[in-house]
Amino acid sequence: MVIADKLYTIDEFEAYAATQSEKLLELIDGRIVEKVISEEHGKIAIWLGYLIITYLQEHPEIKGHWSSEASYTPTGDDKNERRPDVSFRLTDKAVSRATRFEGMPDFVAEVKSKTNSYDELREKAKFYLEQGSRLVWLIYPEPQFVEVYFEDGTSAAFKEGQTLSGENVLPNFEVPVSKLFNF
Repeated sequence: MVIADKLYTIDEFEAYAATQSEKLLELIDGRIVEKVISEEHGKIAIWLGYLIITYLQEHPEIKGHWSSEASYTPTGDDKNERRPDVSFRLTDKAVSRATRFEGMPDFVAEVKSKTNSYDELREKAKFYLEQGSRLVWLIYPEPQFVEVYFEDGTSAAFKEGQTLSGENVLPNFEVPVSKLFNF
């Protein structure tokens, strides 16, 4: 849900967001947008986070950090601060306490909420890839399917009976689509 028609810079957005601590906000092309999430939305995001944590424990050679709702700003972009539902960034550095990262995570997952349109989520996926993300999962609770956007710009839809892959970002990470919705 767009908060105002005015276009904001990141500094203006962060000043506004500081007065709205009860809201989860993003800056999308200069517009402040409130993220409205349901219990189902949160459960799917946390479940995927758990699956990633379990994978990382089994694969200590993969160095990086996962997060939920972390803020990312593309390098040199003063009109966007995005908060993917689940993200993972490859790094051998210690976990950060920064409130915003410059650059995009390697892996992004967005769970569709009632206020998102399919087109809006697809635009987000394209944005993440254009800004350096390498793999994006768009998770649709109803109907239960996942659109995957790959580093080369292609995409594919996955449904029950099919398995998602972490590709070269999370090698050997596999999740049956049905497992995302049956927890």
